[in-house]
Amino acid sequence: MKNNIVYMVEFDWSVENDCNVETELFFDYNKALERYDELIANELDPNLSWVGDLAIKPNGCINKGYTLEQYGDRTKKENLYWHCTMDDYYMYHSIIQLKQLEIK
Repeated sequence: MKNNIVYMVEFDWSVENDCNVETELFFDYNKALERYDELIANELDPNLSWVGDLAIKPNGCINKGYTLEQYGDRTKKENLYWHCTMDDYYMYHSIIQLKQLEIK
């Protein structure tokens, strides 16, 4: 019997003048998790993303006017969710998800 589970890593981002949704599929949870973590690290880098540049203080705390949330338990191979948004202007958002999907 073939494995009918895949793991989707989705990166939905938007800034004032551009936006995109990038989707990647993996058969292996750990490879999907590596990609998920890589995308978050890139978002936290002030040289690569508005999140690291505007939303995050040098000490790692979130600046006023931004929301940063994440949930899910990676040890249980649950769906994972990470997002950062500008509170008053949703045009600035970065949403990264890792979802388990069944192929039917």
